Amino acid sequence: MKVFLDIAIGDIAQYEAEKAAYDRGQQFLTEKGQMYGLASTMEELSDEDVATLTDAYDADPKYAAMGPLRTKAPTDVNIGRIVIDLFTDNCPKTCENFRQLCTGEGGKGKESGKNLHYKGWGFHR
Repeated sequence: MKVFLDIAIGDIAQYEAEKAAYDRGQQFLTEKGQMYGLASTMEELSDEDVATLTDAYDADPKYAAMGPLRTKAPTDVNIGRIVIDLFTDNCPKTCENFRQLCTGEGGKGKESGKNLHYKGWGFHR
């Protein structure tokens, strides 16, 4: 039997916040950039254009209320997969317990009430 764990290298919450800020900036640029004589994509903007975009964004009440602007694309979170071969003929109960930790099928601990799975846990070598 094989099980796998998908892992993310990086801070997913930070990445999602940075991506949302970048997407807001791109949306603003698409919607209003032409009015300021700006290029249509973030990658085409000069440093001077970035300053103009930032000032225009901050002055727009609708967009400023949505949150901060980001003009550089965020660094992607690296996603990987660890595949583990379980030898169920040698230690079936241990393998089944580990499989349940990987899938989340174990539910919650009887005494602790904590979730019995690896989702969201830190991983190091």
